[in-house]
Amino acid sequence: MKKYAAHYIYLKEGADPEKLSYFILDENDVFVSSGPLLQETEAISFYNGILFLVNKKNDLPPSTILSRLQSLQQKYPGLPVFRILDLSGYMAKDLQLPVSVYHLDKLDLFSPEFGTNNGGSCGYIERL
Repeated sequence: MKKYAAHYIYLKEGADPEKLSYFILDENDVFVSSGPLLQETEAISFYNGILFLVNKKNDLPPSTILSRLQSLQQKYPGLPVFRILDLSGYMAKDLQLPVSVYHLDKLDLFSPEFGTNNGGSCGYIERL
């Protein structure tokens, strides 16, 4: 079992983001459960920013997802990051299938600036 927590977790396309929450994946990377992070818990990996899930069949390099997010941000300036993730088409649609976990960090959630992590304040993405 793998346990992840973050300031925000975004589990599925169209769902509301969950603030200060955790989720668990089984040994096959299938979603098991999620809930609020009420206390420090053993064996949970905590990340700043946002964790989101992508079904493994749609698994792509972070640079490809970042390019799509940048394109959508330019097309829809000021759109909150969670809606941009929905529009990307990459978000998990079925949590009963294996998923990959992606981490977005250093973003203003309501006017994201997606870029490379070069020591600046631009948001970046990585696959965990």
